[in-house]
Amino acid sequence: MAIQSRRDQVLAYRFLLRRRHATLLSGDPDSPEAPLRKLSTATFASIMLATLMAAGAGVLGALSPGHSASWRDPNVVIVVKETGSRFIYDPTPAPQGSPPALHQILNYTSARLLLSSSGWKTVSVSEKSLADTPRAADIGIVGAPDDLPSTGNVRGGPWTVCSLPGANAQNQPVTLTRLTIGTSGDPTDGSPLGDQGLVVQAGGGYWLVWHGHRFQIGDPAAPQNGDTPARVLTFLGWSPGQALSVSQAWLDSLSALSPLRAPHLDNGTPPGTVSVTGQKVSVGQLVRIPAQNGVAERLFVVTVKGFVQIDNLQYQLLATSTDLKPMDGTPQDVGNGQSGDASTVSSGDGQWPQTPPQLVNASAAGPSTACATTAGTDGSMTVSVAPATTGQPTCYRLPPQAPSATYLADCIAVAPGTAAVVRSRTNTGIAAAEYLVSGNGEYTAKDSLGPDPATTLKALGYAAVTPIAVPQTMLDLLPDGPALTPDAARQAVVPPPPGPAPTSASGSKS
Repeated sequence: MAIQSRRDQVLAYRFLLRRRHATLLSGDPDSPEAPLRKLSTATFASIMLATLMAAGAGVLGALSPGHSASWRDPNVVIVVKETGSRFIYDPTPAPQGSPPALHQILNYTSARLLLSSSGWKTVSVSEKSLADTPRAADIGIVGAPDDLPSTGNVRGGPWTVCSLPGANAQNQPVTLTRLTIGTSGDPTDGSPLGDQGLVVQAGGGYWLVWHGHRFQIGDPAAPQNGDTPARVLTFLGWSPGQALSVSQAWLDSLSALSPLRAPHLDNGTPPGTVSVTGQKVSVGQLVRIPAQNGVAERLFVVTVKGFVQIDNLQYQLLATSTDLKPMDGTPQDVGNGQSGDASTVSSGDGQWPQTPPQLVNASAAGPSTACATTAGTDGSMTVSVAPATTGQPTCYRLPPQAPSATYLADCIAVAPGTAAVVRSRTNTGIAAAEYLVSGNGEYTAKDSLGPDPATTLKALGYAAVTPIAVPQTMLDLLPDGPALTPDAARQAVVPPPPGPAPTSASGSKS
């Protein structure tokens, strides 16, 4: 027999041991399966399962930190799972030396103003986890929005205000004002006025709406033979019966320019060279030079310094305030007479139309809706008119407001889950205020962004949003909301005073 190697001896020894183990454990030394194989496999599987369970528990703990102390961070919004209440952790509450405490926060906006603009997070925590932490005063801004739309839902579209027929709570016919925020296009599909005009009536007065502005017609305080609203309307070829009734709030949304009134002329005697067809004339005499030889008709008024050429609108307005009958003259009359200073005859600061515009009122049949829409960054407005639709307007009715210096919109049309960041556009030279306009429609208001709008917008997550310019006259249609500033968000909420004691049916206090 060949000499065995060391390897052969080891294999033979291990073979002998396996046969002995098999004989002892199973009684069969020739069993093909190792007697401890199942036990080894089960032990290995158990160890791996335990390892996986431990890893899963670790991942769950990382994803659900409410079971740990991760909420003890002043840059976290703590939401109680069972109730939805929100808290802010304060490690150093007043008075100095007090233990860390929780402040219940009134709304989401207040919470965002108190957190760092980056790195903040929301953590859901059970009531049990917070049970041993002291409570400090409730804080926040009363009336601040509890819902902040995402940046993608901040609307930068135009604003439209409409005056339309409607009904009040008693189902009586009234004229309502509807404000539509951030929606492109006229919601009524009305026809823009263009160069045409619209005569409207509100509060007993009459106005011409032209090129997105309003001009008061006549002087309500003028004598009966002066430039009263009725006389001015008549001399301009219009009538009070044509006027479209609009709400005062809609009218106030348009910027007011110089009223259409008779220009003031200084009293005195014209120069000696001033005469018409050989007749001496007085100050205020209106003179018409008919068109001839290819030269268009020209209109003049006599002033203390001589003839001043005027346009058709000035001519008609001056006619309302003089008893002098207009005269026809010749080019020689004007050429021989002394010319006056045109600046002494008002032209409405150059903003009046030169001739009375054609009105859309004449073509309007039945009740109409008038709308004004922001048309750009230069303060311009586009006015349109459309036939009124039947039924109530589609918008949220605002609750009754306290007396205000301005008229508010009756209802707001705003897409759910949207907001607008706007800058007031005024011509006063005062630094423009910025606002966040949001809400659920029924309580839509403009919330001031405070003295540092950029910081506030960054805290609210709107750093990338560029405020759109909206006329202050339109912003005045919305009720004022609170100022949104970090300092205001830190203020403790003062509970309202207790109301009067309830009384019984007999009138005695219970």
